[in-house]
Amino acid sequence: MESREIIAKEIHSRLNSVSGTLIVFRNPKIEPTIDDIPCISFFELGDRVIKVSMRGGVPYYLRQFNLIVEPMIKGTTEGKSTPELIAYVKQVKQKIYEGGPTLGGTCDQIVEVDTSSIIRPPLGENVAAIGMSFNITYKEDIRTYFT
Repeated sequence: MESREIIAKEIHSRLNSVSGTLIVFRNPKIEPTIDDIPCISFFELGDRVIKVSMRGGVPYYLRQFNLIVEPMIKGTTEGKSTPELIAYVKQVKQKIYEGGPTLGGTCDQIVEVDTSSIIRPPLGENVAAIGMSFNITYKEDIRTYFT
């Protein structure tokens, strides 16, 4: 879990550096308010073991978890909200993939696997959002827990 926490902190840091973002929510329980937007929420979902090997008598795991990233903006008009959201998403992806697909070496690989349709949360003021699903693969070496 230590490796996963390092990855989550790196994601949080990168999303916080997206230009114009007011707040980044990690695993939020409630929907943002209109005063929080533009914002990004990210949700850490299931974490599964995809390969196990033994090193020094303890397990060494190759793990993968699903991450949902949800950017949300207030469009200047209803007609402009979709292109403005797309421009914002471009900035989000630039930060996620900055320096390559390893989040600065904190994981083996981050890969986008799905994107939702554009959604219009019932907050008013031309709010638009989209959800992007990523698989993050990383190694967990249990031996490091004993040092």
